[in-house]
Amino acid sequence: MNAIEYVSFRVVEECNAEPACKARCLSQEPELMETAPFSQVAQILDALWESGVRKVNLMGGEPTLHAELPQIARHAKTAGFEVILSTNAIDFTPSRLAQIVPYLDWVSL
Repeated sequence: MNAIEYVSFRVVEECNAEPACKARCLSQEPELMETAPFSQVAQILDALWESGVRKVNLMGGEPTLHAELPQIARHAKTAGFEVILSTNAIDFTPSRLAQIVPYLDWVSL
């Protein structure tokens, strides 16, 4: 049996584009969800790698709202993943981009 190679990983439930995308957003009740800290996300990424996953899409809600997104992206890239970021790009400032871009293979807007 082949391993699953690609996983969309919702690293945060919050969204900064409300109410514009609320009707189509997967995160209907972000206030009910707790954001996982980097240590927990890293453990999950490690388990995914061990199970054969090779591509991870960091998404949400809006993943750039996770305070530890640069560390998450770096961990994923260092582990060997192809790293994708699905974002609305609202929080893409030059300094934020500089922290994240080195660990991304591509961005989905």
